[in-house]
Amino acid sequence: MTEFYQANDGRFSVPVMRARAFLHLCQHKAIYLGKDELIVGERGPAPKVVPTFPKLTCHSVENLRILNSRPKTWYRVDGECIRLYEEKIIPYWRGRSMRDRMFAELPPEWRDAYDAGIFTEFMEQRAPGHTVLDDKIYTKGMLDFKEDIADAIARLDFLNDPEAYEKRETLKSFDISCDALIVFAERHAALARELAAKETRPQRQAELLKIAETCSHVPAQAPCDFHEALQYYWFCHLAVITELNGWDSFNPDTVVEEQLRQGNSLEDARAGGCSGCVEVGAFGKEAYILTGYFNLVKVLELTLHNGLDPRTGKQFGLKTGAPDCFKTYADLFAAFRQQLHHFIEIKIRGSRLIERMYADHMPAPFLSVLIDDCMAKGRDYNAGGARYNNTFIQMAGLGSITDCLSAMKQFCFDGSSLSAGEAGERAGVRWGFRFPNSFPSSTRTSPTTNCSASASSTRPTSTATTTTTPTRSCSMSSTLVSRKSMAGPTRAAAAIAWRCCPPPATSISAA
Repeated sequence: MTEFYQANDGRFSVPVMRARAFLHLCQHKAIYLGKDELIVGERGPAPKVVPTFPKLTCHSVENLRILNSRPKTWYRVDGECIRLYEEKIIPYWRGRSMRDRMFAELPPEWRDAYDAGIFTEFMEQRAPGHTVLDDKIYTKGMLDFKEDIADAIARLDFLNDPEAYEKRETLKSFDISCDALIVFAERHAALARELAAKETRPQRQAELLKIAETCSHVPAQAPCDFHEALQYYWFCHLAVITELNGWDSFNPDTVVEEQLRQGNSLEDARAGGCSGCVEVGAFGKEAYILTGYFNLVKVLELTLHNGLDPRTGKQFGLKTGAPDCFKTYADLFAAFRQQLHHFIEIKIRGSRLIERMYADHMPAPFLSVLIDDCMAKGRDYNAGGARYNNTFIQMAGLGSITDCLSAMKQFCFDGSSLSAGEAGERAGVRWGFRFPNSFPSSTRTSPTTNCSASASSTRPTSTATTTTTPTRSCSMSSTLVSRKSMAGPTRAAAAIAWRCCPPPATSISAA
């Protein structure tokens, strides 16, 4: 694929270039037909072998060596692959990949929040979100879709529509991607015939000839039986996840009401369901853009440090007041909510930029063929072509943030026999949350501290340390607790927060 892009860079419009790259891949990638297999096709050259996507994320040689050597969730990467990356792939794609382009454009406040672990960004390494197909492929083959595309091109108004040229290029890319899947299937048909000619077992020879017949019929034509329908679906699934590293398919669920709330029609909602982790939508009609995880507990940590990140020492959150200023739980929650809105807005602003970059530079022509209204609009799936377009942020740590806030509510504000300050002393923490050495007793401010946001300079500055090991974002993780020194209710509440973010064993002072 790198050689194809090197040879054709600048020759075609972006959508046509993407479609031609997909066609080139379907023409030349190694194919596999396993022993006793009846449904054929693999994403890579063999089962459990997957391609990389340097046009999305160009991995470093160090990344590949880590993948090859780590003890869990490893991927075997041979020396030849590493050599090709070093000599050809990295020199071409470094600076051209979507990830490199994104990070060059995203604003500093987005990068600060990303580096601190407030949120992740899925689209730095894969296609936008998940999606699920409907049943259109069981009544139409790729040749039928090509007729629909030709009709859409014929209806373009080049005199009055200033977007007609862009729509034509997009529709041409859809047409090429249909050809690509037909070619991919025909190659499997040819391989099955070749193997059948060498097969000595009559039953397996008959199975191979059936595979060849099936792959010659679908996906070019609509399926005629259950076997062909399964094979057609599998080819489409492989095409979508090979085209742009996307699409997980899940079973439908009873989520009609949520889709209606999002604006879907009742008919489309009843034909929809769940797709992936958090998305619901109308199957075959909706673009699900899943942008990343959002770390709720990290936001609480910043709230308790007046917007300062204790890990890095950077002030990139809002100055919502030192924790001594929170006289009630409502004060604490209001500050947390303010920080949450601040970082969600940063995340959304970055997501809008990233979505625009995918629309401009990384269309998905084959997926667009299968999603309603992309043809009618002459727009790619990644450019708002689907009938419904939704963007999701996946909130992470809901259980942990509930535990942390509940513990602080009881530990510091409600029904405790201790004042908040006394509870902090007895628990070895400050207001329920403390990093060692962040608030030394000789400089600790009293609860009568001036609590305006502008007075935060009176608060001792957290000490930042650099480490090569992963750092947990919940500030309870480094708390020193002596359980015997705490009153019963205080011990129970602290234990809740302790369980949600247990500290390293070396930092526990056990009674």
